[in-house]
Amino acid sequence: MSQAASPEKSPSGLTVDEVAGFRRRILKWYSVHQRDLPWRRNDDPYSVWLSEMLLQQTRVDQARPYYDRFMARFPTVQ
Repeated sequence: MSQAASPEKSPSGLTVDEVAGFRRRILKWYSVHQRDLPWRRNDDPYSVWLSEMLLQQTRVDQARPYYDRFMARFPTVQ
């Protein structure tokens, strides 16, 4: 008696197809709902690091003015 192969599972316990479907849905959602944020406009590690520090326990709408002022005064790590 042969046994049907079970679908390959990811570490999350989902099948590879389920993970791929989720990935497609979340990327589609993001393309519609993404916000235009200054730290997403470039890949400068300094600006990304600063945004991560500000957003640790602060909402984006509260952190953004601080980010803008800080980057205006200290545009580089130097």
